[in-house]
Amino acid sequence: MKIIILFFLLGTFLFGAEQSCYSVQLTSVFKTQQSSDELYSNKYDKSCKVMEIGSNVLVRCGCFTKFKDASKHLAQYKSRYKDAYILSTYRSRFTTINVPPSPPLVVAPITTQTREVLKDVVPVNVLDVSNMKEDKLVDVEKEQIRAEKAKKKAKKREKKARKKAKKREKKARKKAKKKEKQAKKKAKKKEKKAKKRVRKKKSKAKQYGYNRYIKKLQSKRASRKYKYEYKFGAQISYDIAYVNEADQSYLDSDFRRIRIYNKGSFLNKKLLYELEYSFTGGSQFKDNYIGYQSHSKMIDADYRVKAGNIMVPFSLERYTSSKNNMFMERALTEAYAQGRQLGVEVLVHKKFDKLNSANMFVSAFTSSIDERLDEEIIKNGYSLRVTYAHKWRKNHLLSVGTAYFFQNINGDKVGLNETAESHLMRDKYISASIKNANTLTKNNLELLYINDNYSLQAEYTQVGVDAINKSTIGEITSYMFNGYYLEGSYFILGKGRRYRSSASRMKKPKLNRDGAVELALRYSYINLNDKDEDNNGEQADYSFGVNYYINDEMKLMFNYIIAEPTQTKLYNGRLHILQTRMLFAF
Repeated sequence: MKIIILFFLLGTFLFGAEQSCYSVQLTSVFKTQQSSDELYSNKYDKSCKVMEIGSNVLVRCGCFTKFKDASKHLAQYKSRYKDAYILSTYRSRFTTINVPPSPPLVVAPITTQTREVLKDVVPVNVLDVSNMKEDKLVDVEKEQIRAEKAKKKAKKREKKARKKAKKREKKARKKAKKKEKQAKKKAKKKEKKAKKRVRKKKSKAKQYGYNRYIKKLQSKRASRKYKYEYKFGAQISYDIAYVNEADQSYLDSDFRRIRIYNKGSFLNKKLLYELEYSFTGGSQFKDNYIGYQSHSKMIDADYRVKAGNIMVPFSLERYTSSKNNMFMERALTEAYAQGRQLGVEVLVHKKFDKLNSANMFVSAFTSSIDERLDEEIIKNGYSLRVTYAHKWRKNHLLSVGTAYFFQNINGDKVGLNETAESHLMRDKYISASIKNANTLTKNNLELLYINDNYSLQAEYTQVGVDAINKSTIGEITSYMFNGYYLEGSYFILGKGRRYRSSASRMKKPKLNRDGAVELALRYSYINLNDKDEDNNGEQADYSFGVNYYINDEMKLMFNYIIAEPTQTKLYNGRLHILQTRMLFAF
């Protein structure tokens, strides 16, 4: 079969290729008498000829052996005949007049296999010509090339589209997997938190059965028209101490504090109040005040105003509640502290950003409710306390502050004395009493550093007293005393001490499920000697403490104190105190 096709193509090449040429066809119409008359009547160039081929009448111009010459000839007619094109025809059509064309050659289509067989024998252009129909050779070639290019481009586009689609699918799958993982992690965290909450509730219910009764004593949900919130509470602490004094040793015990209180707020905590009464100690009326708090747009800061029997803002340790202090008793500088007074306090809390904030306390006061009931001399005064706190993170902060205190004594006596940081100690070895005092001034510096389970706290206090000397009329004698302390703690169980920067005072430490255990160490010093008051004495205390927080309401405290009083009227030497406290507060 291949040999037959080869001979057939060779015959076509030898006998038909010589008779063909390239011509420009101007027009072609269906053969009728009218159409043929019109074409024959028109005037064309000398190279043009009207031909009748089959059922068509057409006009062709020129017979060129080369395609380039035919294309140049086409350019002359393109402006007048827009449908003109180049085709391959027989030379004999230009020599004979209206001679019907010979029947068209029937050539089998050339496949890729035949091309490979004949490529060394027959020229490529002959193969192309033999495979094309008459009068449409050039256009078909172009169309085939364009079609092949279009197919290639379409295939490339399809490949690119598939690749892009695959990439998108991969990305979508990865995103979906990430979202699923994140959702699973969040769900696990929520489950863990829920389980912890349930465990805490169960453990609390097991630890003490009064939990449901405590909840009834407080309402943290604002209700009714005025959005009223309230809380009833109490503080009970019982102390036991073994004291080894100068010439005696004894064991004693007593209730250190028994207090009840009720506090609450109205109108989303804008209006607030507190009523507190103590059944022990020299003063029964503690915090009894009304207040108002809000936010000022003018200075972009929060403020609070309290009026009544209030704690004078002067030092960090004194302004902090006794149930949240590190040791059973405050340091020796407690001799210089000021208790509650009847007056007004204004607090301005400025938050610069998430890490930095500052507080300013201003107060004006007069004698307390208890002093007025005892008909003591009215003493007026004022105080100023400023603190600045910087946080690195949630429980890592540094706070510094300073305070100034002034009080008009009006000729009354000023008494300064302190035990060895134990309420059950019978004797006070350091003591100063200044008669005919005119004014009392105090200056204080404070420092607090907390880093998770570690904490460090220190204060320095200086006290000045101006007294009238009756022996020399009009002469004023000034006395100056000072004291300081440095204390630190570490929580071996629990999450460390916490500081409320908005109020510049300590708050309850955060406990673990099993409570918290705190180890504490303190050194404190006080000097009451000055001028002719040189036998008042000075004292240094070394205190060691262990605090066990059973839960949020119960705490066990153990303190061991070594006291060293010197230059006193009663004793110069060393004292030992071992004491414990059971504290219950809610």
